[in-house]
Amino acid sequence: MFMMRLGRPRFSKGAIKRTYVDRLPKVHCKRLESSKPLRTTICSATKQRTRKMWARRARLRNSKLRVRARYRGRARDEGMRALILAGGLRTRLRSLLNDRPKPMAQVAGKPFLEYQIEMLRAHGFEDLVLCVGYLARHVQDYFGDGRDWGVRIDYAVETELLGTAGAIKNAQTFIAEDAFLVLNGDSYLEADLRGLAGFHQNWRSADPQTVASVAVVAADDTSAYGKVELDERARLLHFGEKAEASPGWINGGVYVLEPAVLDSIPVGAAVSLEKETFPLILEQNHHVFGYPVGGFFVDIGTPEGYRRFCRYVEEKQEAS
Repeated sequence: MFMMRLGRPRFSKGAIKRTYVDRLPKVHCKRLESSKPLRTTICSATKQRTRKMWARRARLRNSKLRVRARYRGRARDEGMRALILAGGLRTRLRSLLNDRPKPMAQVAGKPFLEYQIEMLRAHGFEDLVLCVGYLARHVQDYFGDGRDWGVRIDYAVETELLGTAGAIKNAQTFIAEDAFLVLNGDSYLEADLRGLAGFHQNWRSADPQTVASVAVVAADDTSAYGKVELDERARLLHFGEKAEASPGWINGGVYVLEPAVLDSIPVGAAVSLEKETFPLILEQNHHVFGYPVGGFFVDIGTPEGYRRFCRYVEEKQEAS
């Protein structure tokens, strides 16, 4: 009867190494030199993967930094606030509006002001101030904080009529130290609003005396609007009163203004931007430039203008 001797099996050192290394992926690992301890085994492919991983992380980090730099540059431009002067009376449209303020006139099931807000949003203007007065609650209740239209809306409420310039002065608390966009709340101009902002910034950089830019529209008959005179550089020379029929440039009701313009507007007074403020800043040797626009323009302050905008909307809906 043979008795088996129990105990720890004896293997050579080389056999242990061969058994361990054979279990590792042969493609990526190299056998250890017999002079090196087993625990110091390092895969060369692991080193390569580590180097590639850190290289990818470095590229990703640099890419993120470049994207952030571009975003910061856009944010300064796209952060320009837009004001809509929506506090006027409905004197000439009373028969069509019933109990609504003029900017809330219904066009194809939506208020006129909604078309302006949608246009601003389409051009990247998301911070809005609505300058409201007459029947202001109708506007505030309908638009609220603007989130349903993808914008943020603040309200500057007039307790008494302040005119176009006075309404802007009344909204001064919402205006930062940068230029801002202004739209008349009773006219519609199909224009490149971002192009107007860039036009103004270019002139402001080249000529520090520039404090405003005005969108101007060519008209065969300027008698209903008043003629705007420009020089060969498109610098505005004069805001004309309504006069005899003649072709020329008219005010398109869209402006980019520097905060310095607010210094020329008295607090709490009824002041017209076109008839009083612009002539005053021109007398003070500030510069205003005209930005020619060839798009559709209409003033809805008259029944004919209102019906013309309704036809414009219907044609666009049919075309789409």
